Amino acid sequence: MESKNVFLSGKEAVFDIEELFYSITDTKGIILDFNSVFQRISGYSEGELINSPHRIIRHPHMPRTVFYLMWQNLLSNKCFCGYVNNRAKNGDNYWVFAWVVPTKEYLISIRQKPLLQDIFKCVAQLYSEMLQAESKQTNLKDQIQAGYDTLLKGLNSLGFNDYEQFYYHAAFRENLARSEKYDLNRAFSLMKSKNFKVEQNLRELINKRKEITLPVERIVNFSLDRFGITKASEGLKQVSLNLAIRAKKMGDQAATLDCISVELRRFADLIQASTEEASKELGTILQSCKEFIWLELLGELLEEVRALEPLEDVNQDRLAIRDKAFQDFLNFKNSLLHKMFGGGGFESKVNQLDLLADRFLRFEKNLNFTTVCGRSESSRLNDTESFWALLDQVVKIAKDFNSVSFAISELQISLMRLLFRIKSYSSANFLMDDGVTTANF
Repeated sequence: MESKNVFLSGKEAVFDIEELFYSITDTKGIILDFNSVFQRISGYSEGELINSPHRIIRHPHMPRTVFYLMWQNLLSNKCFCGYVNNRAKNGDNYWVFAWVVPTKEYLISIRQKPLLQDIFKCVAQLYSEMLQAESKQTNLKDQIQAGYDTLLKGLNSLGFNDYEQFYYHAAFRENLARSEKYDLNRAFSLMKSKNFKVEQNLRELINKRKEITLPVERIVNFSLDRFGITKASEGLKQVSLNLAIRAKKMGDQAATLDCISVELRRFADLIQASTEEASKELGTILQSCKEFIWLELLGELLEEVRALEPLEDVNQDRLAIRDKAFQDFLNFKNSLLHKMFGGGGFESKVNQLDLLADRFLRFEKNLNFTTVCGRSESSRLNDTESFWALLDQVVKIAKDFNSVSFAISELQISLMRLLFRIKSYSSANFLMDDGVTTANF
């Protein structure tokens, strides 16, 4: 393992929410370009950073497993996100939330200030446990395995199945938290170039980002599980069984209620099948969106770096690398767009979500109608209250389906807004007011 005998000051470097760390490396992690925030906080000169390995800022308290997972993703042409503790030249530490995307020739990374204290505290503790687990092993393979086992156990306890699910969740929430706390006036004060055009570009960028804050939040946080409808069919089956038992005890006078119990059982089976189908369908749509939304948000962060980092402060060699790296990023993003939305298949699925919403709304109406019939029939029986207590459970389940129908309709609107955004702000047509493409930063 890497030496832990490096100087640590015990101090934390301070930077603002509006500041972003940016760097480009080659596919082996050698630094080729960076912005002034990265240079200032790291404490290294331009000459010390250029052509140095990115691990020059590695903190000894970071578990190796995190970097192993990062490189596994990047070498497989997949994106990566994660919380990283870095070490400045003077021994100060600084935590960042890092976004890393592989392009054809480069690795592009944006780092922002972590804002989610609930997740961050858990991650910091988990990293400490991983580091301890790694230190007990002597060879690299066993270190990584021990660290990964500790990581997975910790993530499972937080409700995540794997690291990918965690980093998507953290990335979207960190981005939303930053959007909420972002102060445009403070961002203007951080600018090196004070002119109206630069401020206007940044203002338009932030406003454009706000356009999809709510849609993105709805998309990434959507889950049928939170409505409890996966358990609805079991609840209806139990009500159906209890209703049938009570009806049979009363003989022919409760024959209609026995029929209602059979109808509820039929609804339970139908709801179970529909819920499984809906979960699968929605899961496919949402998973398809996640990678694109991730890239879309990263692209906006890169545009923000461009607005805050004037081109005249960068030499031509580094500018050429920026231009090529970002163009590769746009190509990567466009290829994903074509894969996702080419042929109109995805849009067709989104347009059909209203049918899914209507299906759950019909469940609510049918259950309510069945309940009304049941109450009417049971009102003439001696055991009315017990029958009504059972039917009240059906009413409660019916309300859940109304909530699901409404949520699916909101999700459809959010997805349509995302599709509209894609068509309106095609990454191939992102132009600043001066006519320069964002590929030039």
